[in-house]
Amino acid sequence: MKKIILLLVGFFLINSNSFAQISNEKILFVIDSIPVIDDPSEGNNIVGSDVSDMNVIKNKDTIKYLGYENFDGVTFVFTKEYRKRPDSLKRFPSAK
Repeated sequence: MKKIILLLVGFFLINSNSFAQISNEKILFVIDSIPVIDDPSEGNNIVGSDVSDMNVIKNKDTIKYLGYENFDGVTFVFTKEYRKRPDSLKRFPSAK
């Protein structure tokens, strides 16, 4: 009986470890042309209705071309307000 319980516990541990989602990828988020290096402070959340479009880039050559070769992926998020700006203002989206 103890062997059966030990076998079931061992099977459970092996099985639960194989379905875990462990991601060691380094992903960079770029919001309105500003790379997010530090975690955003409270109150600076983006709501889904504010987002105009998103682009996820996983191609290593493209990431290297963009200058983010230290990362495994880059996600670009553009808000509706950013897309409405004229090109002259898009060059200076923030002081940070």
